[in-house]
Amino acid sequence: MTASREADPTDQDARTPAVAYDGQNLNENGSFHSEGGRNETNEADPIADEDTMHSEPEGDEDGSEDMEDEDSCDGVHDGKSDCDAIDDMEDMDDDIDIGEMQDLIAGLFSTRSIAKHYLRFFEEGKSEVKCLLNSMGRLIPLSVDMLSHYQHWGNTTDYVSLAANFIDNDWKLKKWLLHFQLYDPRNSDYVDAVIVKALDDYNLTDKAYTLTSRDTDLVDETLESIESQLKEKNRLPSERQLFHVSCVAEMFGLMAEGAFKAISDIISKVKELHWSRSECMWHLTHSKLESALEMEALGEFNSEFVTKHYSVPSAEEWEKVRVICRLVGHVYGVAKKVFQVKNSTANLFLYNLQELRASLLLEASSPDAFTRRVANKMLKKLTKYIRKNYLVLAIASVMDPRYKMQFINEISAKFEGIDGILQPGLVLEAVRTIYVADYSEGALNGVDLPGKSELDIYLEEPVLLRGGRFSVLNWWKSEGSPKYSNVSKMARAILAVPLSVATSYDAYYYIENRPADPDVITTGAKLMNAQMCSWSWKGGKTV
Repeated sequence: MTASREADPTDQDARTPAVAYDGQNLNENGSFHSEGGRNETNEADPIADEDTMHSEPEGDEDGSEDMEDEDSCDGVHDGKSDCDAIDDMEDMDDDIDIGEMQDLIAGLFSTRSIAKHYLRFFEEGKSEVKCLLNSMGRLIPLSVDMLSHYQHWGNTTDYVSLAANFIDNDWKLKKWLLHFQLYDPRNSDYVDAVIVKALDDYNLTDKAYTLTSRDTDLVDETLESIESQLKEKNRLPSERQLFHVSCVAEMFGLMAEGAFKAISDIISKVKELHWSRSECMWHLTHSKLESALEMEALGEFNSEFVTKHYSVPSAEEWEKVRVICRLVGHVYGVAKKVFQVKNSTANLFLYNLQELRASLLLEASSPDAFTRRVANKMLKKLTKYIRKNYLVLAIASVMDPRYKMQFINEISAKFEGIDGILQPGLVLEAVRTIYVADYSEGALNGVDLPGKSELDIYLEEPVLLRGGRFSVLNWWKSEGSPKYSNVSKMARAILAVPLSVATSYDAYYYIENRPADPDVITTGAKLMNAQMCSWSWKGGKTV
C-alpha cells in the first residue's frame, strides 16, 4: 500500500534536471553553493529537548547506453546547433504558426537532451562528492535501505539504496545517497555486490566502518559477505555488534505492530465505526485509536442506530484499547524525541531507550494480566535491540559531554543481569581502541606520545548538567573542537552513525517499506540513480 508523505519529492522544481548542478559547487563543508543563492541545511539538535520540530536493472534496457553513443554535440537537432535554432526563432515572422513554434521548442529541449545534460552534471557533482567524502576523516558510517513501488494489482518492485552519513566541517549532519537501483531478488549476492561496488566507485572501501540496516533487509549471510570483502581492503571492527547496526525505527514498528495484533479483532470493530482505511504507519493507527476512545467517552457510539447496525466494542474491549494506546504511546513518545528533531545524532538513543524500558518495566508489573502480557512482549523486543546494539549506543553516549562514562556506569547497573550488556570497563576499552587506532596524537602524527591523551583529559573533565536546551553538535563546534581537536574528530564519526535508516517523518513508515517515487523509477536505471543521489547531495530530498 502506498502512503502519502508530508513533502512531495516529485515537485516539478525538484525534478527539473537542468537545475541539478548548474551554477553550483560543493563547499568544503559539504553543502552546495549556488550562484543564485545558498542552500542551507538545518543544524542538528541532538536531544529531544532542543528545538523539537513539528525500472529496470542497469544495462541497455533503460536506453541510457544509446544516449552515450549520440553525437558529442549535445545541442544539435536536425543539423542545427542550439544557437542556430534560437536565431531561426528570432527571424520568424510575427504570424508564425504556433504548431511550428512548439515543434521547434520541443526539439531544442528534448527529453533526451535534458537527460544527457543531467547525467553530465551528475558525474561532475559525483567527482566533487567523492573528493569531499574522502577528506571527511577515517570513518564513514553507512546505511542501506529498501524502498518499494506498490502497484495496484498487488505486485511490488523493490529498490536498494546506499547512503554515507557524516558530520561536515561546519558540524552539520549529512546523509548523502551513493547509489540507488532496482533490487534483483533472483540473485542472493545482489545487495552485498551493490554495496561493495558502490564503495569502490567512491573510493570508500577503506573508510566504511558501520553499516545500518533493517534486520529484515540484510541476513547474516549477506553481512558476512560484505564484511569479508571489505576486510580485504579495510580495518573493520572485530565486533559484529559494532559493524552492523540495527534500525531502531524497525524495532519501534515491530513493538507497535505486536501490540495492535493483541486486539486485532477489536480494531476491526473500531475501523467500522471510526475509519475504514488501513494505515501503514503505526503512529497513525495509534492516533486513530485514541480518537475513537475520545468519541466513545462522549457517547458517540451509544446511539440506537449505531448499536443496531455496527458491532460496537464492549466496555471490556474498550479498556483493552486504552491499555494498548497507553503502551504504544510510550513508544511513540520516545520515537518523537529521537526522530522529531532537526537531526537525529547517535547520542540520543541509549538514554531515551532506557527511559522507554523503565516505562515498560512499570507496565509489566501491572496487576492486570492483559497489560502484563503485552508489556512483556514489547519489553522483550526492546531488550533484544539494546543488547544487540549496546556497544555503538554506549560509545555514542560517551561522546556526549553530559554523559561520558558517568552515564555508562549509571545505566550498567540498570541492565545488570542482561546478557550482552558490556560492563563499563569494556565500553571504555572499545572507546580507547577506536581513538588510539585512528584519532590519537600518535596515530595522526605517526609517533607515540607519553602522558595523558586528549581522550583521557576529555573523560576526566566534569560532565555538563543535563536538562534544558542543548545541542551536542553546537557544543563540539564551539567548545569541544578548540579544546579537544583529536577527540572531536572521533566524535564527528561516532555521532554520525545512524541508528535508523530513515529519520524524521519517514521513520514512521516501518511497518512496511517506504514508497519509491513513481516519477523517478520510470526514468531508467542511470537517470534514476542520478536523480536520487543528486537530490540528497543538494539537501532537497529526505532519503
